[in-house]
Amino acid sequence: MGINMDLNFNLLKTSSLALVIIATAFTLQDGTSHYMKGFVLLLCYLVIEGCFSVFKTPLYDGNNINLELPKATKTLLG
Repeated sequence: MGINMDLNFNLLKTSSLALVIIATAFTLQDGTSHYMKGFVLLLCYLVIEGCFSVFKTPLYDGNNINLELPKATKTLLG
C-alpha cells in the first residue's frame, strides 16, 4: 500500500510514551486506588494532549495515499 511502517518515532512521541509508562507505574506501585491517582493520570493525559495539539506535524510525509472519491462517485453524489 505504500505506507512506511518503521519504528522511527520523533522526540515528542517517545517522551510522551515514557511519561505515561512512568506515571502508570508509580500509580500502580502499591496496589491501591484513590481518586487522586486517577486525577493525576487524567492530568497526565491532558498534558500530553495539549502537547500534541500545539505541536504541528506535517500532513505530507512522502508516503501518503490518495483517499479521494473517484470522479464518477462525485458526480453521482452531487
